[in-house]
Amino acid sequence: MKILHVFYSTLPNSKGGDIRSRDVVESQLEVGLDVLAVSSPFQPPAVAGMAVEEFGGVRYYRTYSETAKLHVSESDQGLGVKLKKLAKIFKLAGFVHDLASREKVSFVHAHSTFFCAAAAYYASRRLGVPFLYEVRSLWEERAVMKAPTLKNRFIAGVIRLAETAAMRAADHVVVISEGLKAEALVRGVPASRITVVGNGASLSRIPKVEPTVLQKASNDFVFGYIGSLSEIEGLDLLLDSVRRLREEGWENKVVIYGDGPAKDQLVRLAKGIPGVEFKGAFAPADAAKIYQEVDVVVNPRRRSRLTDRVTPLKPLEAMAYRKPVIVSSVEGMLELVKDGVTGFVFESDNSGSLKEVLKQVTDSPERLERVVCDAYEFVSANRSWRSNGIKYKRLYESLIAA
Repeated sequence: MKILHVFYSTLPNSKGGDIRSRDVVESQLEVGLDVLAVSSPFQPPAVAGMAVEEFGGVRYYRTYSETAKLHVSESDQGLGVKLKKLAKIFKLAGFVHDLASREKVSFVHAHSTFFCAAAAYYASRRLGVPFLYEVRSLWEERAVMKAPTLKNRFIAGVIRLAETAAMRAADHVVVISEGLKAEALVRGVPASRITVVGNGASLSRIPKVEPTVLQKASNDFVFGYIGSLSEIEGLDLLLDSVRRLREEGWENKVVIYGDGPAKDQLVRLAKGIPGVEFKGAFAPADAAKIYQEVDVVVNPRRRSRLTDRVTPLKPLEAMAYRKPVIVSSVEGMLELVKDGVTGFVFESDNSGSLKEVLKQVTDSPERLERVVCDAYEFVSANRSWRSNGIKYKRLYESLIAA
């Protein structure tokens, strides 16, 4: 059984969605499926000019055009750039069709956004093979969250219509959370055509080491954030909490790994707060080294329709690395973390609540060993990519048998 995956963004990018994309294809390869991937015209190859690259035994076909100068970006690039990107959908559709035909694929599996779904739909219908659409986020919410202008609300409405059309057109929809399943149901997708394949951790990539919080005094714990620096992540709350803790004599170091549109603002907010360090962007291969430096991982996401619907990858990765996690009480986080059992939860959008939880972790380190162990067991039993690979395989087989 051969599966062609159509991705908007992939390796060598290192955001959470790119790591999920890597783990989707590699877990499917591990359970005996034949997989290949196509990336969007906005994804440069790791090596300039390469038309095909291989990561983890999977071929990634590149459609990027150096001359077009269009890239994957979380920043608002303006309506003109959006329209130029939209026009590239025809190029991607033709490429996906030709590759799927040549490789005689069994399924075309597109991943958010609707841009990939439209290209996959075109190819699948011309070739008579099933089309799956994997929904990972509510993309229309991002622009409105940044600035609820009339233009952004209009763009969000158009994207919502396009995403809904993609879900309804698919032979089957995969979502990454129960919140997104509820959203798909509201948009008219029957429950029988929806499968949840949640985010997970690739345990085979993670070295089995003693939790660093068991090897240090609590006042030496390094607290860290690892991921995209965007407004929804609530890192301004973390900085405000640390600023207030410094006034009380709390001296723990805080490191922030990643890059993104909110970085400049966060750097400004961090001025005058001692012990906060921005480490910059990182490659997926650096993950083990980064997690060895960080003792406690903080994910302070702000509440929104988006964060209540979507479960992030990073807390699971941290739990698999045997790191205590601190998360906000948005619904997407509560699908993963039970307060005091598999992590620690603070009230979303409340820097005072986060401040108290940070202090609680350093004041009561004796609780951490049990939390770390329970969190790792939760990931092993329920959120490994091996089990996800099996779930995908069974889904494909059931669709063929139907």
